[in-house]
Amino acid sequence: MAKFIPFENLKVGETYYVYSRYWGTVLGQITISEICLSVGDCYAFTDWGEDVDETVRFEADGAYMFCGMPTDEEIEKVKDELWSKPYVPPREFEGVIYDGEKLDEKWKQLLDKLISNLRNTFDTDTRFKCGRNGYFMWASKLNYKVSELLIRGNGKCDWDSISYVEKNGEFSIHSGERDSFGWLTGVIEDKKTNKSIIYD
Repeated sequence: MAKFIPFENLKVGETYYVYSRYWGTVLGQITISEICLSVGDCYAFTDWGEDVDETVRFEADGAYMFCGMPTDEEIEKVKDELWSKPYVPPREFEGVIYDGEKLDEKWKQLLDKLISNLRNTFDTDTRFKCGRNGYFMWASKLNYKVSELLIRGNGKCDWDSISYVEKNGEFSIHSGERDSFGWLTGVIEDKKTNKSIIYD
């Protein structure tokens, strides 16, 4: 029976069937020869089929699914699910990997600590400078990390984390500078003090 395997659970040296979501079919067997699993660059190098001299790099973008021996009937059953659930890279903080799809309890603990640190900074830190839009400070001056918890490794906003911090910390988080690709800087604005921390 086919068992679809999340990208992060692939193992070097193991052989899998690879299913293409684009073509809607099983392409063949692959053997994982190397894997890199990080937030910004998730990929696996494989030996393709019987031709071990041909190396293929699979990006962890949800275009391919890896599984045991599937039947045509099993592929048909899961096809809709595969198309509706693209791969979401995990979160990573200080070398530890966390779930990428939901805010698990360990990740929430990190966000709670961030909220506490932000609250203390807004209330007691004397390094805020006067700018055009009130008082601000760059996150690079802090002794704790902000952007790693609010930005994914691919450079995109982690909206679930941002919403959690806004809801539980009485902060407003929005873009500062932008370009055609999105945010260049993010702003954490404290509703109590009207001070802001800028991160990138």
